[in-house]
Amino acid sequence: MFDITGATVAVVGLDPDGFSLVRTAVSRGFQTIGFDPDEVKVAQLESVQSGEKESNLSITSDEVKLHDADIFVICVHPSSRNGRPGLSELENAAIIVGKNMREDTLVIIESVVFPGVCEHVALPIIEKASGLTRPNGERGRFFFAHAPALAETQAPRIIGASNPESLTRAVAFYRAFENEIVPLRSIKEAEAVRLVEDSLHDASMAVAGEFSILFDRIGIDIVNVLKAIRPDLFESSSLSGIDMPHSSSSAYYLARSGHEHEIDRQFLNGARRVIEYMPEYAVTVLTDALREQKIPVRGIPVALLGLSDKKGVMVEGGVGLRMRDALTRKGMLVQAYDPYIAGAGSDLKETLKGARAAVIASDHRMFETLSPRQFEEFGISIVIDARNCLDKNAFADSPVIYHGIGRGI
Repeated sequence: MFDITGATVAVVGLDPDGFSLVRTAVSRGFQTIGFDPDEVKVAQLESVQSGEKESNLSITSDEVKLHDADIFVICVHPSSRNGRPGLSELENAAIIVGKNMREDTLVIIESVVFPGVCEHVALPIIEKASGLTRPNGERGRFFFAHAPALAETQAPRIIGASNPESLTRAVAFYRAFENEIVPLRSIKEAEAVRLVEDSLHDASMAVAGEFSILFDRIGIDIVNVLKAIRPDLFESSSLSGIDMPHSSSSAYYLARSGHEHEIDRQFLNGARRVIEYMPEYAVTVLTDALREQKIPVRGIPVALLGLSDKKGVMVEGGVGLRMRDALTRKGMLVQAYDPYIAGAGSDLKETLKGARAAVIASDHRMFETLSPRQFEEFGISIVIDARNCLDKNAFADSPVIYHGIGRGI
C-alpha cells in the first residue's frame, strides 16, 4: 500500500464541495492548501476561518504556494450553456496544476465530467503545462486519477486511473476519508458512473412529474402512493417531480453519443423535457387556484421562497429561477427570498408581508417549518408547495388553500 503519511494536499477550486474537502483533509491531519484564483472568494473563506485557525491549513489565491503539494485534487464545476458543457474552468485548473506540480505528483479530478474529458482534455493540458508525462515516458512522471463527486451523499468513492500505480495511490489517499471505495478498470468507467447516476435521477424525476400532473387531475396524492411503494426510495424533495437534472453535461453527452453511434435517446431526452416543464406546471397550478378564487392574476404580489438548491447553490436554469421567470411572464409581482443568496430578499417575514400567495421552490429547513397560521397572519390565501415539504394535513382546517404538486387538486 502506498504511504501518504506527511503528504501535502492542494484542493483547486473552493466552491462548497472543494471547501468541504479542504476541511475534511485538515481534520485528517493533512497539510492542506485550499486554492482558488478568485481573490474575493478566498478573502471570504479566510474571514469564515478567522476564529478557528488551523496550523495545517492555508487558503490562498497565490499559485506559488502550490509548489509544496504532493497531491492535487481539482474540484471545479464545469459550466453549461444550453445544455452544452463549458470546460474552460477545468482547463484553467489543469493549467494551474501543471505549472505548479513536481515529478511523482498525484493529480485527481473530482469535477463532474462526461466520458473522455479527463484523458482527452485535462490530461494533455497538464502534461504540456508541467513538461512531464505519464509513467514510462521519457521526461519524468506523475500519477493521474478521476474520482467523481456523486450526487448521492452515502455513495461509495468511485475511482478510475490512468494506470495501476496511479490507482494504488488514489485508493490510498481516499482511504483516509471514505468508508467504502470502488476501484474501476478505467477513467472512462469512472466518468460514466456519474453519467448513469444522473440519467437514473432524471428518469425517476420524470416519472414522478408525469404522475404528479395525472394525479392532480384525478385526485390522488402522489406522496402517499410513493411512500407506500418504497418509503426509502424518494426524498421529500423528489416527491413532486420538481427538481433540476443533476448534470447538464450528462444530457449533452447522451445526445452527442446517441447521434455518433446511431442510438435513439428519445426516452432520456424526453425525461429531461418533463423535468424542465415541471416548474412551469407549478405556476400553472397557482394561476388556476387564483382564478378559482376570482383573484386577478396580473399584478398580484407573490412570495417566491427559494432560488437555490438544497446545498444553497444557485445554478443557471435552477427551479427557483425558472419559477420566478414563469411568474413574471404571467404578470405577477414576485417577491423572492433565499437565505443563502445575497440580494434575494432581506428577510423571510418581509417577503411574506403584503403577498397574497406563496410558492415554495426550495426545501430549505426554514421553509419546511412554516405553518398555516404563519401564512394566514401575513394575509396569504394560497400556498403552492412545489417541493411537497409541508404537512398537507395541517392545512385541513385552515382558510389558507394548500396545493402540493401531485397531491390531488
